[in-house]
Amino acid sequence: MMLFDEAGAILLVRFVVPREGGEFVFWALPGGEIEAGETEIEAAEREVREELGLELKVTGPIYRDCNQFFHQGEMQDNVDFLFRAECGIHTEIATVARFPWDYPGSEPVPFDAAKRFQARPGQQLADRHMGPDGQCCLWLPPCSLWDSANPDGLREFLDELAIFFDRQLIYDLTGKWPGPSYGHGTEGYLEFIREQLGNDASLGDILIPLITMKTEVSPNDVCPCGTGKKFKKCHRHLIERIQGQIGVGRVRRVFGISRS
Repeated sequence: MMLFDEAGAILLVRFVVPREGGEFVFWALPGGEIEAGETEIEAAEREVREELGLELKVTGPIYRDCNQFFHQGEMQDNVDFLFRAECGIHTEIATVARFPWDYPGSEPVPFDAAKRFQARPGQQLADRHMGPDGQCCLWLPPCSLWDSANPDGLREFLDELAIFFDRQLIYDLTGKWPGPSYGHGTEGYLEFIREQLGNDASLGDILIPLITMKTEVSPNDVCPCGTGKKFKKCHRHLIERIQGQIGVGRVRRVFGISRS
């Protein structure tokens, strides 16, 4: 199988055969044998699928050769069929970046302008970190890499957007998100909070209601963690730090806390 990418480069497979006195290394096109009941083109498509995990349109054969070779002490008759297939992904992605009123205080908001990326069968659009309006979720807000004081901030932001779209293309092929990620909505923030608490489940059960403002403790009350210390001398600062990372206003919105 002759497999070309968009630049015209051809794929070769490197083989290493152990032998006395050293390894025998050679390069070959991907391929294999025709199985019973298969046509030549069906065999070519199967071999590409098995060896490379790709479903490609195969054309040919573009070349046929009858030959013989010596294998395991016997001369073997052989017929080679050569096929052609194009690989690569159409990578033109229409993108819009909306700049907020306080830019560069806040980062741009990117969108898949043509809504090219859609939910896969049986999955949700959120599984690929996209909103229904095409908005791209590059990261959970408290994990944002945006630095308003960085003169190269916009360029670095666009670099991250390119990585995000590259992962979208991989997701199209595999159905699995290829990078680190958090869950969607409230669950994503809870994952972040648990990480900040060292993934200590027992501590999380106690402190998450305080961090998400579901419950309150006065500074001079005993900390609910069980140490017997006053709250202000125990976990108060940790809770306030995590709330500050997320943003108090966002904590209220995400977890549905109304202002008193």
